[in-house]
Amino acid sequence: MAAAMMNSGFLGYPVTEGIFGSEGLLRAIFYDTGTTVMFTSLGLILSFISGAEGTAVVKRAVTFPPLWAFILGVTFNLMGLPVGIAGTVLGYLAGAAVPLIMISLGLSLNFRFLRDSLADATFVSALRLIVSPLIAAFIVYLLSFKGLDFSVTVLEASMPSAMLAAVLAIENDLDVDLVSSCIFMSTILGLVSLPAWSLIL
Repeated sequence: MAAAMMNSGFLGYPVTEGIFGSEGLLRAIFYDTGTTVMFTSLGLILSFISGAEGTAVVKRAVTFPPLWAFILGVTFNLMGLPVGIAGTVLGYLAGAAVPLIMISLGLSLNFRFLRDSLADATFVSALRLIVSPLIAAFIVYLLSFKGLDFSVTVLEASMPSAMLAAVLAIENDLDVDLVSSCIFMSTILGLVSLPAWSLIL
């Protein structure tokens, strides 16, 4: 799970915006929306497998904030509805999003569990930071992605393990220490791999 789930939002947004600007960030948001839907579905499946009550799982899915934000955003866009002062407020919040994301990322890193799972965390980090973007590059090449679309997709696929993996591990009684180690290791190594990928792209 830690190898499959990438930090395309918390880390992906500021990194992509820093390298490719607002146009790159727009594409990163669409990428993150798609992966969020996929991984939320994974979380629901894991919850069912783990014996969680069906109504609780459905409630969690229906009340998922990013889902409603996406639905409302698309609805307002397609119908041409005015957002008024809400648009201004959301603009201010958007400006604060990246600094808050970086603070949250720093606070969530955990040093304690890395020593006992160093080999596993290194293996997962290699999958996450090297193998995953290579697979993504191959797929988007076959799909004829070019330019910024190609670069942002590969860069987002090269992000470290997602914080959401730890949340799913906690909710489904999995090995939280191992997942935390994978997140920490891949994030630290990402400080080296992400600049390398940005130069390649």
